[in-house]
Amino acid sequence: MTFKLRPSLQKLILEIYERGYTNSKIQKVYGAKLSFYINIWILRDKGLVKINEKDKNNRNNWVLTEKGEKIAKYLIRMKKMLESDDK
Repeated sequence: MTFKLRPSLQKLILEIYERGYTNSKIQKVYGAKLSFYINIWILRDKGLVKINEKDKNNRNNWVLTEKGEKIAKYLIRMKKMLESDDK
């Protein structure tokens, strides 16, 4: 079965990479918590994120796995290549 890394999932991966972690309160990609959880679970099931710890309000703090960090770095490299002046 093919897995499509939708733009919103890419944004979530990059947000976690840039901040170091995310949770339902501080994430900026999804307006609704349900959407956030559905998508974070997709990334979890693909082995891209894991729970690191809970914050003081008992929210899960999600971090990238080694595989997730590799994907984030690939996304950043692709973005830089697309934005470069070398055409």
